[in-house]
Amino acid sequence: MKKTIIIFALSLFPLVHAVLSSADVKDRPKVELFYSSVLATVNGAPVTLYDVILETSNEEQKLAMIYSGAQLVKETQKLRAKKVKELVERKLCSVEFKEKEYKIPQQYVEDMLDGLAANMAGGDRKKLEKKALAEGLTLNDLRTKAHEKLAVDILVFEFCYRNVFITPKEVNDYYQKNALEFSKAPQIELQVLLLKKDGKFKDDFDETLGKITPDAVKADKEIFTTLVKLYSEGPDVAKGGNIGWLEESKLRPEFAAAIKDMGNASVAGPVQTSEGVYFIRVCDRMGARSKAFEDVRDEISEKLTKIEKEKRYDSYMNRLKEKAVIRYFIEE
Repeated sequence: MKKTIIIFALSLFPLVHAVLSSADVKDRPKVELFYSSVLATVNGAPVTLYDVILETSNEEQKLAMIYSGAQLVKETQKLRAKKVKELVERKLCSVEFKEKEYKIPQQYVEDMLDGLAANMAGGDRKKLEKKALAEGLTLNDLRTKAHEKLAVDILVFEFCYRNVFITPKEVNDYYQKNALEFSKAPQIELQVLLLKKDGKFKDDFDETLGKITPDAVKADKEIFTTLVKLYSEGPDVAKGGNIGWLEESKLRPEFAAAIKDMGNASVAGPVQTSEGVYFIRVCDRMGARSKAFEDVRDEISEKLTKIEKEKRYDSYMNRLKEKAVIRYFIEE
């Protein structure tokens, strides 16, 4: 007797939206590539380049806004390889679903197509079908993809996500063992005055440096702020050179050495660098701080839950792979 699994709040929209919203991509592969560009097979069932591009085209366009040349090719290959893995796992779940004789009520698939039509075609199934045909797909193709996606969601929830519980002890133990993850490094607030060697005072650089040094090293906040606004070509001149709070460990080595062990309201300088001479005023310091357990308890619980789900998912997929014949025709 076939089993019927009730489906709760499963969404197909991201999957099919990627399929249909890719219609405007120029020079997209033709449908013929379905037969000629097989990237992997699961028990003989193909995963094609066309299948992959249907779901990656939007992301590939985004990559082209960030990368170019050889790096773009590399990033595109990584994206497609990841999608091939996902599609292989989807087919594995589809096979398992059929073997276990589970059954998805057809009405669930139809309801999702209705929702997709509402979202993509004003509620008109005919318009949805027209959009699908523009991509070389029929409504039955969308039903098949919907069924496969639902099979994945059902099996993954049932065998990987259903009974994942993280105990308070596990949360507390993680907090105790990973204290650095929940602490802030020492911070320092600085004001900076930069006199550039090739800047607006380059013609009388030494004279200007000699003129401002006695006042700068007094470390008086008002005087230092005035000097910044008159002479500095460094950051945040309008704010008196106050660059805000920084992690002390991330300062340039020459700056870190200059202000080491200096107290608040003190000035280091002149500090010689390739771009010019700096005066650095220490406004304030803040020691290392740890986040309270109560503030990060939920964050830790969510993280441990995610880790456990991923572990179970990988284990489940490995079991499915052991029962299947999988062939890849690309470099993994």
